[in-house]
Amino acid sequence: MKRAALTIVAILAASGCGRGPKAVPSVTVRDSAGVSIVENDGTDRPLPWRLATVVSFGGADTGAMNLGRLDYSTVGSDTLGRTFVASESELHVVAFDTTGRPVKVISRKGGGPGELKVLGSMYVAPDGRIAVQDYGKIQLVRFGPDGAPEGDTPLAPLVGRLYGAIRFAGDTLYLHGQVETAAQAPEQLFVVTARDTIPLVTMHQARPNGTLNACNRYHMSGLPRVFSPLLNWTTGRGRVIVTSSADYQVDVYQANRLIRRIRRAVTLIPASTAMIRRLYPHGRVYGGAECIVSVEQIERDVGAADVVPAIRDVATDAAGRIWVGRYTFPDEPRRTDVFSAVGEYLGTVSGMGAPLGFPRRDLVVTASVDSATDVGRLMISRIVPP
Repeated sequence: MKRAALTIVAILAASGCGRGPKAVPSVTVRDSAGVSIVENDGTDRPLPWRLATVVSFGGADTGAMNLGRLDYSTVGSDTLGRTFVASESELHVVAFDTTGRPVKVISRKGGGPGELKVLGSMYVAPDGRIAVQDYGKIQLVRFGPDGAPEGDTPLAPLVGRLYGAIRFAGDTLYLHGQVETAAQAPEQLFVVTARDTIPLVTMHQARPNGTLNACNRYHMSGLPRVFSPLLNWTTGRGRVIVTSSADYQVDVYQANRLIRRIRRAVTLIPASTAMIRRLYPHGRVYGGAECIVSVEQIERDVGAADVVPAIRDVATDAAGRIWVGRYTFPDEPRRTDVFSAVGEYLGTVSGMGAPLGFPRRDLVVTASVDSATDVGRLMISRIVPP
């Protein structure tokens, strides 16, 4: 197996991980109707620890396995040292150990119990239980820590049209979707229990009325403008962590109540058609590599939002730290800000987005694209104390 020589350098800082926000002069905390507002300055500074690459794997390293798309919906880790990848093409879930070696293959193609038809989003719980959103069966397909099927849950009656991430904690489901009862239906994050379905977050997205005809094959209307903010969220330690605006703002919910709002004074960049060209220098792929829509058509039929959003994705680890992936372009290194559990900005990591998993308290899983082969790879890195 090829081991990457790369070490992700985390910029070092003087702020300690365990101290509260009041210990740092550049952090201001105030209360607003029972919500803690944590204001951090916008100057990037280094972390008190670094991330050193343990192993990088993917492509030829995995033999005949095609890892395919690697993002929050196809990659996850438990706390037992395993990282799981759901394959869209193979319709199975592969477990890898901390050396990048595949140790188990879960599920297969089909419509029966524990089988998959059309892969949606996967979530791996800390104890190793897995749930896969199956768009073909319109069910949540569950597996135990040993990979054995644990039954399917119908999804259609719950919240309407589903997409994006899924999470669960005990018998509570967290689902991202839309209730298709009106035009311009907002995106919503739902909390689903045996007794009720609660819309925890509602995001209204300004959508143009134009239609994008991609390769005379995909006809899409009401697409959000390029650079429109996305509803990004994750769960952990009884909290739901959400970003849903262009501003640098992270909302933390507990017991279905907003308890903390974390901000950084980061200057937003005005968006433009030139920025669309920077984002998609070779056009945008829709539906498959054989359909590439030109930048000129995207500019004409979709257009750009007013500003480039500050945040791309978010994650949280076993220690409660919050990892916020900044919005970056393909021609610049990715950056991720790290906050303490109470919202104190600790520092910025260069060269990676928000982690996709934490197989141990000292390990972080991220994804990258091999510049030589254009193949996605996973990287496991270790948090190295100062």
